[in-house]
Amino acid sequence: MSVMSLKQHRTRIYRLIAGFYLSFPLASLPFFLFLLGIPLDRLPRILMHPFFWPLSMVAMITGLGLHEVRRWSWYLLHFTELYFVLLSAHFAFRYGQSPYPLVSFFVLVGFIWLGHRRLTQELRVPYFMPQIAWWESNPRYKTVLPAQVLREGGRTLDADILDLSLSGCFIKCKPEFQANEWIEIHCRLFSRDWKCRGTVVWNTFGAVTHPRGIGVKFGAMDRGTRRILRAATARLKRISELNRSGRYWMSSEEYERLSSKLNSPLPGGDA
Repeated sequence: MSVMSLKQHRTRIYRLIAGFYLSFPLASLPFFLFLLGIPLDRLPRILMHPFFWPLSMVAMITGLGLHEVRRWSWYLLHFTELYFVLLSAHFAFRYGQSPYPLVSFFVLVGFIWLGHRRLTQELRVPYFMPQIAWWESNPRYKTVLPAQVLREGGRTLDADILDLSLSGCFIKCKPEFQANEWIEIHCRLFSRDWKCRGTVVWNTFGAVTHPRGIGVKFGAMDRGTRRILRAATARLKRISELNRSGRYWMSSEEYERLSSKLNSPLPGGDA
């Protein structure tokens, strides 16, 4: 999915959090003044503190990255939040006049945590999904597998699996699915019937680099289902390796010819 396509799906809350970090030198002052109980006459000490402006620069870079939906901004956000918490603790106990500085500090930490959690829920697009490390924990293999998707309520949808891993897959389809919706997938993996339940973790709405469809995380599988999936991904890995080792990228006809050679039934030991 392109950056422009990702930016179209930013929610108001996402833009608000990104805007907070972009305007951090000003946006953070109410937190220091009201939450930490720092009097107005001590505000110049905060503004002149040697660690305030480095934090502000890092926060603004983080906000810019979030605004532009850059993957590196997610990792920089962790550093910014930790920096913010530590500096807030210093300000609260050195300059604050709240009768309960520890409570004020933890209220501020709570706001930071809520913003972090909301961002985690928002980032549900390809390759920018910190809450589902399953997608990057296993290699994905491109394929085209006709499948049937059974939705809750008994509705059945014909679709195509475009990539597959031991943990999940991408299914090309038109209808929109709800996040965390449970579905059941039926297809044939190398002449073996295979079905598995999974949960929808993100939707794409169509772009130049990614078709319209859903990312699915597989649920628990029985032993036989897992063996079939493992054997199928091993064969797809072989196809992928042959493709990369060639002098040029395979055409669709060459891919189908190679796939048919490897498309013999899975041996009994693999399933």
